[in-house]
Amino acid sequence: MWKSVLGLALALTASKVSAKPALQSPFHRGVNVLGYDPYWTDESKRRFQWRHFREIRSAGFDFVRLNLQAFRHMDAQNRLEPAWLGKLDDVLREAHKAGLGVIVDEHDFN
Repeated sequence: MWKSVLGLALALTASKVSAKPALQSPFHRGVNVLGYDPYWTDESKRRFQWRHFREIRSAGFDFVRLNLQAFRHMDAQNRLEPAWLGKLDDVLREAHKAGLGVIVDEHDFN
């Protein structure tokens, strides 16, 4: 008898599970930023300014994609330079302050 009850309970549970999970993208409209901007190597020559994040958000975008070339900022033990990581932290903070999501895309290809 307990096998019948267990079987029935499992069948009822399984029947309520959808075969198609509801997936929803957290991001809808985005733009690439800072890929080749001098910000990463010489901040005095940067073109991208923090206000651009607010302008991107007010234009209707909800995320930015950072195209990074981080390999050149690694030491012999493949550790990223602390100063470079600090710049990345600044970018993430400013994008989030503007209400934007961020995709970090390591873009090195060699």
